[in-house]
Amino acid sequence: MSLIPPYPEMERHVRKTRLVMVWESVWPCLIPALSIGLLVVGLTLTGTFELLPATGHIMLLSVLSVAVMIAVVAPWRNFKMPTRRDVLHRIEIDNRLDNNPLQSLEDHIPETDDPLTSYLWQRQLGLHEAALSKLRLSRPLPAITRVDRFGLTAIPVLLLFVGLMTGADHVTERFSKAFSPLQRLGAADFTATLWVTPPAYTGQIPRILQFSSLSEQNDSNSASEATGDIMAVQVPVGATLDGSISSIWAPTLTTPGGEKSFTESSENSYVLSTAIDQPGLWRISVWGNDRLTLDIELLADKVPSLSFISPPSVTRRDHVRLDYVASDDYGLASLDLVITPAAEQDLIEQYGPIEQVVIDLKGDAGGTSSTGSTGGSTANSAGAMPTRIDGPRFVDLVAHPWAGLPVNIQMVSRDNADQPGESDIRSLILPEREFSHPVAQKLIAIRRGLLRYPDRALEMHQAMLPVLFAPQAFNGHLGVFLTLSVAENRLSANLHDRDTHQDVAGLLWHIAEEIERGSYGIAERNLMEAEERLLEALANPDVTEREIAQLIDEYRQA
Repeated sequence: MSLIPPYPEMERHVRKTRLVMVWESVWPCLIPALSIGLLVVGLTLTGTFELLPATGHIMLLSVLSVAVMIAVVAPWRNFKMPTRRDVLHRIEIDNRLDNNPLQSLEDHIPETDDPLTSYLWQRQLGLHEAALSKLRLSRPLPAITRVDRFGLTAIPVLLLFVGLMTGADHVTERFSKAFSPLQRLGAADFTATLWVTPPAYTGQIPRILQFSSLSEQNDSNSASEATGDIMAVQVPVGATLDGSISSIWAPTLTTPGGEKSFTESSENSYVLSTAIDQPGLWRISVWGNDRLTLDIELLADKVPSLSFISPPSVTRRDHVRLDYVASDDYGLASLDLVITPAAEQDLIEQYGPIEQVVIDLKGDAGGTSSTGSTGGSTANSAGAMPTRIDGPRFVDLVAHPWAGLPVNIQMVSRDNADQPGESDIRSLILPEREFSHPVAQKLIAIRRGLLRYPDRALEMHQAMLPVLFAPQAFNGHLGVFLTLSVAENRLSANLHDRDTHQDVAGLLWHIAEEIERGSYGIAERNLMEAEERLLEALANPDVTEREIAQLIDEYRQA
C-alpha cells in the first residue's frame, strides 16, 4: 500500500501547469497556419489578386493553398501531450526546487519493519511537503520568438490592417473574385455576333444580336457587369440561332435542354448554328463565366383571323359589297371567298353542275381580283406576304348562273405556314338584273337554262331558233342578228361541250344587254365600271398618283 497522502494543493498546480504546457505546444503549431491565413485575407482585401493577370492569380492562389495545407499538417507531426512527470518537472524548474522534491512525493519505499527507515522516509516527505505551500505558477513561455526569429509574422498583420482600411466596403465582392479565378479566364477578350434566322413562313429577315467585350474591359468590374446582362429575345417557332464568336478560350452554350457545342472554324474563332427548340435562358459562357445570356420566348404561329365587318350588301349597280378584315401575324398566302348554294337538298338541282364558286380576294400583292375591286393590304416587309387585307370589295356576280338564288358566302385562308382559317358564314340572295324587253328576257331564260341544266342543251338550242328567225322582234339589228347566229351555230355543233356552253352564255348576255339598252347599254356598263374603279382607287392609300390619273382618263373616255 502506498504511503503517499493526497496533496490537493499540488494537484491544482499540476492541472494549471499541464494547461500551460499544452498551450505552449499547440500555439507554435498554429502560428504558420494563422500567418498564411492572415496573409490570404490581407491580399484579398487589398485587391492584390485582381491586379494580377488571370494566370498569375491562379498560380498565386495555388501556391497559397499548398502552403496552407503544409502549415496545417506539418507542425503537428512532433506534437505530444505532456506526461505527469513532465508537468512535475516543469513546476520544480519554475520554482527552483532542487533534487526533484515533487517527484519524490510520488515515490514510495517497500514495506519494512525497520523503524529508522520509516522515520527517515516520513521526515523526508515532511520536508518536501513544506515546499508545496510556496509553489507558484509561471507564465507561458513566448512562442513567437522561438518560431519566428525574424518577425515575419508582422507582415500578414500589417497587410490585414491595410486591407481593412481600404477594402472594408467591398469585402464580399473581393472575396468572391479572389476565390473565383476561372472567371478571370472567362473575362478575356470576347466578341460575339449572333443572329436569329426566322423560319421561311414568317417572311422576315434574320435579326442580328451583337455583344462585344474589349480587352480593356478585362478587369473584374466589367466582368461582373457582363455576367449580369440578359437580353430578352422573342423568336417564332422554328427559328435558328446562328453566330460567330471570337474568344481566347472555347465557349460553351447552355440551353434549357442541355449543352450545345460550338464548331471551331479557325484559331480563336467559333461558329454556332442550332435550332431554337425551347424557351428559357440560353447562356454562352467561358470557363463558367456567363458572357451572354438570352432570355428566349417562343412565339407560336397564329391561325389567320377572318371576319366580316358588316353583312354583305347589294349596291345600286347590283354588285355585292363585302366589308371584311383578314389578318395574320406573318402573312396571308391565300384569301378566297367561297360561295355555295343555300337551298335545301331537293332544290339543289337549280344551281346546276357548279358545286361552289371561289373568288380570289387576295389578288396580286393583296390587291386586285378580276371579279372585284382593290382592297387595302399591309405587308410586314418588302416583298413579303400581306399581314392584313381589308375591304370594301365589290364583286360583280350579276351575270353568274346563280344570280337570283340564295347562297352562303364564307372567307377561307391559309397563312405561310399552311395553317387554315375560316370566317363565319353569311347568307344573301345574289343580285339579278331585270330585263324588260321580251327578247332580252327570252335570251336570259335560255342562257340560264343552258348554264343550270347543261343536259338540256338541245332544248335550249331549239328555243333560240324562233328568236333568230324573227329579227323584227329586235328591230332587225344586224349586229344582234349576226351574234345570235354565231351563238346558235356554235351551240348546235357542240351540244355536250361545257366550255362552248360558257361561251354561248356570254354571247347571249351581251346580246340581251344590247337589246335591252340599245347601243348605250355597253357604254353605260363601261362607264359604271370605270367609275367604280376610280372610287376604289381613291379610297386605297397604296395607289399612286399615276395610277389615279390613268383611271381618270379611262373614266373620261367611257
